[in-house]
Amino acid sequence: ATGEVPPYSHPMVVLLRKTGLAHLLAISGVNVAVFHLLAVFLIRLGVWILRRRHGTPDLNRLPPLLSLPACWAYVFLAGAPTPAVRSAGMITLSVVAWNRLGARAPGFAWSIMLFLTVAASPLSVFSASFLLSYGATFHLIANSAIPAGGEREGGPGGWRRTAVRWGAAAARASAVAFLGTLPVSGAFFQAVPAGAILWNVL
Repeated sequence: ATGEVPPYSHPMVVLLRKTGLAHLLAISGVNVAVFHLLAVFLIRLGVWILRRRHGTPDLNRLPPLLSLPACWAYVFLAGAPTPAVRSAGMITLSVVAWNRLGARAPGFAWSIMLFLTVAASPLSVFSASFLLSYGATFHLIANSAIPAGGEREGGPGGWRRTAVRWGAAAARASAVAFLGTLPVSGAFFQAVPAGAILWNVL
């Protein structure tokens, strides 16, 4: 996911379009979120090592903030496509809200980024990337596939139950995003692959 787009007639592009995975060729919100999570994990690991050696205070809220510059650098190096900017902006606003207010605010972050995107580029509202990116995220938030209020999924159980919960959450999020953007996908691509939900989960 570096922003490089192969020719439209490339066999891999054709295959990904048929399976409903053509969005993997672009820098999407998922790419940015995964990059940010990886950066947070690495910084949190460094903080954990530092605390083990020097007994520093709890700094668990610091890694998400420190990861934001790397997240935005990745977005701009990839050409700053609409879905990536939307994702990085929502992550930034959510992290700030979590650190300042102690609560996640995905709906607030989505609304602010929508307003800024439309203000900066009004014609982008007619593009597939805008409609699919903001549409999918809207349906995820509206159907509580993106948790708000700072709640955490969890509960008793070993790694098997945790894996099952994560798998169920991934399947639900994929189904919500796919079904919510179905009209847009059909209008722009004239095709609705039946296995898109499964392939996106995998």
